[in-house]
Amino acid sequence: MLQAYVRAAGSDVVGVIDSSGSHSFASIERLRAALSAEITRTGRGAVALYASHGHLMYAALVAGLASAKRLVFIDPASDLASLQATLTSLGVSVILNGSVQSGQNLATDLAVIDLGLFEPAPVPTGEPLQLCCEDYVIFTSGSTGEAKAIVQRIDALNQHIDNYVAYVGISARNRLLQLASAGWDAGLMDIFASLKTGAMLCSLNPREMDFAAIDAMIVAHDLDVLHMTVPYLRAFYSPASTAYTAAKQLVIGGEIIHPSDIERFNQCFAVGSQLFNAYGPTECTTALHARINQGEQLRSVTWALDRPVDGVEVAVTLEPQQPYGEGIGELLLYSPWVARRLDSASGQIVALTQPSPLDPQRQCYLTGDLACREPDGAIRLLGRKDSIVKVNGQKVSLVHVESQLKRLSQVQEVCVIATVVQGNTALVAFVIASAPEIDESVVRQAAKAQLPAQQVPARFMLLERFALNRNNKIDRQALAEIAAGMAEQSIDAGQAEPLWQAVAQVLGGHQPDPTLSFIDNGGDSLRALQVVAALKRKGLVLDLEALLSDSALEQLQVQPAMNKARGKRQAASEASLPNRRFLQSRGISDLDHWNQAIVLNISGDLPTQAVSQALRAVLGHHAIEQGIHDLGQLGASTDLAQAVSQTCAAISLSNQQRVCFSQLQQVDSHQLIIACHQFEVDRYSWMLLVAELDECLSQGLHCISQWHRALRFDEWLQSYQALHAQVRNTDFWQALPWQQCATSSHRSVAFPRREAFVRAELSLGAISRLPASAQGMAEISNLLLAAILGAMSEHDDKPVQKVHLLDHGRALDKQGADLNSVFGWLTLIYPMVQQVGGVELYALAERIKAYQQATQGFAHSFGNQYFGTPRAERLTGDLDCDYSYNFLGALQSHIGSRVNVHPLSVQLLHGSPSHHLEFTGYLVDGELLLKVDYDPDRYARQDLDTVLDRIRATLE
Repeated sequence: MLQAYVRAAGSDVVGVIDSSGSHSFASIERLRAALSAEITRTGRGAVALYASHGHLMYAALVAGLASAKRLVFIDPASDLASLQATLTSLGVSVILNGSVQSGQNLATDLAVIDLGLFEPAPVPTGEPLQLCCEDYVIFTSGSTGEAKAIVQRIDALNQHIDNYVAYVGISARNRLLQLASAGWDAGLMDIFASLKTGAMLCSLNPREMDFAAIDAMIVAHDLDVLHMTVPYLRAFYSPASTAYTAAKQLVIGGEIIHPSDIERFNQCFAVGSQLFNAYGPTECTTALHARINQGEQLRSVTWALDRPVDGVEVAVTLEPQQPYGEGIGELLLYSPWVARRLDSASGQIVALTQPSPLDPQRQCYLTGDLACREPDGAIRLLGRKDSIVKVNGQKVSLVHVESQLKRLSQVQEVCVIATVVQGNTALVAFVIASAPEIDESVVRQAAKAQLPAQQVPARFMLLERFALNRNNKIDRQALAEIAAGMAEQSIDAGQAEPLWQAVAQVLGGHQPDPTLSFIDNGGDSLRALQVVAALKRKGLVLDLEALLSDSALEQLQVQPAMNKARGKRQAASEASLPNRRFLQSRGISDLDHWNQAIVLNISGDLPTQAVSQALRAVLGHHAIEQGIHDLGQLGASTDLAQAVSQTCAAISLSNQQRVCFSQLQQVDSHQLIIACHQFEVDRYSWMLLVAELDECLSQGLHCISQWHRALRFDEWLQSYQALHAQVRNTDFWQALPWQQCATSSHRSVAFPRREAFVRAELSLGAISRLPASAQGMAEISNLLLAAILGAMSEHDDKPVQKVHLLDHGRALDKQGADLNSVFGWLTLIYPMVQQVGGVELYALAERIKAYQQATQGFAHSFGNQYFGTPRAERLTGDLDCDYSYNFLGALQSHIGSRVNVHPLSVQLLHGSPSHHLEFTGYLVDGELLLKVDYDPDRYARQDLDTVLDRIRATLE
């Protein structure tokens, strides 16, 4: 270990360069000799080195290796007082103080030797230098934040340094940069590599020197082996950096490396330079590494490690249901060089290895890191196991979200933190923007276009730079404290203002920016309904359209609800809803089982009876007490698909069996399946039901008594009959160019049973590839519809197209009957007739938007005039539409702490077809999907495939 140092000792060759200048091996050896004598005088037990950088640290380190049985490294940024008991357990009797407090009293009862005040001693001629030290100790906080004393044998350290020297190719000719403290494994790698090879060590403390000064030292002394963390790499090198003229070896590690980091290396390092990615927990120093030559590119979003070091074998356990997919698991290390640790409770030094989950006959170290094997055998690291959190009921990797955000042109650097507030998990992204003019809303919009809904952070916080912790990595603990503080502020503000409380809760506990709209604060249509419904339960009314508009939150008006006295309940004629008359007139043969369903994940080990009672109580709040069938807990052998099928099969309109639910409870999961006849529920009703169910399960059934009275569906029917049923807009509807469209040709084709329909699915790729002007839900919907109309125009050779639009009638009543608290089917069906031929895609999307805005207030009047009369039964020809369009948006939505929506619901909320050809758009995990239900007796698959190919080509 000390052979190279012994050969150089006494020479005038420069051994160490620090902020005070150059120091020869001769001067270092004189200091070492004096310190060794003092250590020997105090006893050859354990010595603590309280230093991080410089020639004094270097001399004291050699003295400790030659004179003490154990060497304990303590970074001066550590709290020395809190380590007192640990140092006693480790047998420390003296502290070698090389900190900035040299000469001052340290917070310790142990003897202290101040390195800065120590006088060098003459070195006896020819005295051999023996290695006395048996083990050393460094402290790590790992991922827990609690200091752990890691005890490593010197022979294991010797092997680790041999590995490091070998794969980097370090020799006596090299000049090494030590940035990390001697108290960390990264610093020890450089210090011991210089000791073993006789290479010069440039020991520079970045806490005391700025990056410009360190860079100047690199150039002035021609340092050629640079070792740093990834945050330092990003801080040192930027597009404005001057490229080195000589080849260098750069070693980085500690965090996952992205393509942008390789670009920095290629730009700032000379041809012939090499970049090494070194991975290893503190307990094993280095286990894997990879090398890339200057000019090469990274072909993936992260850099796989392809070379295990000597003496280390790796394996990957398989852990199902990871967010990355199959083949993912914890990385295991098999090695005789794994360190031990001090058990703080017993004061004993214990092993860190345990029987392997893959082979109980072998001891392994569980790293806590997720990884997978590449086809070539390389190991790809995917982050810590504790970086996997559940958001919107789905597992999300913080590392993956960071990787995706780093690919945005608006983002220079990002760190994502998960916070839990009132049972809700939310992501907070701390961002360094790529340009000064970029603000939080710009980054949020770009993220929403790139990532699935559950991966979009609830809050973006812009910073000029990241604070680093003691081992020169991003201080995630400090960021987490900031995120928690932001959430606490939002709760405090929310207690004084119900709107802020409701908004903060659905945004994961984070305080919204009142100058931004709800959407720009990270909201969406489903969360908007939760806000409106939560306010309604408190007796307050907020217009849903206003919440979803571009208006800033501070401009929204919340009014007291009109609390109408309940009169005698009267039966309202459902025929007063023209859309129901239209559907009944279609001749749908299985209207009896025309249903929708939803699957909910229930957390918190709730018994099935409690869930059943809560659901019935919520339904009762909406005056739904009859026609409810509870199938109870289904058998353990029933899978989820079977449970959905059984639950839906119980729906019967003619038998007044309109709601059915069941539950599946396994060891690690609990699902609630609810089915409703489609005359009972629409998409917004589902979200209202689920939000209220979550509140009941979280707070108890007594919370319902505090809710403001919900409008019953039959009351709304009466309201519609009184206020809207007579509305007509004959001139507008008849003025549309119906005669230029193809005549409906399905009059002779009977409407098939649901089972006869065929479904085709078309994946249209990530919405991130769409321009910024088409990133909102409405804009995406309009663009998709424009592509469909263009394809259908080519199909029937008609430049004018007519289509039935399916929309929700939540905006119908502005006269006190707050529809946003109504559980019921309010869907509108109305036509749109558009000139398609010769119109460019985006221009057509704008026309569609203008049409919908113009007709929003009276869209229901078409149904009044043509569906709500006996003529609806004979509605054919010009004023009928062959196909329909509906955009359901992002259906996967987190609700609260107890309830979230299972991904299977994307399929089930679709419902049953009402036209011979139906186009339905979705957003699932950031992907735009189109599902097409068609009657094969009316549309040939070959013709439909041609239409779908045109849609795909148009959007590409």
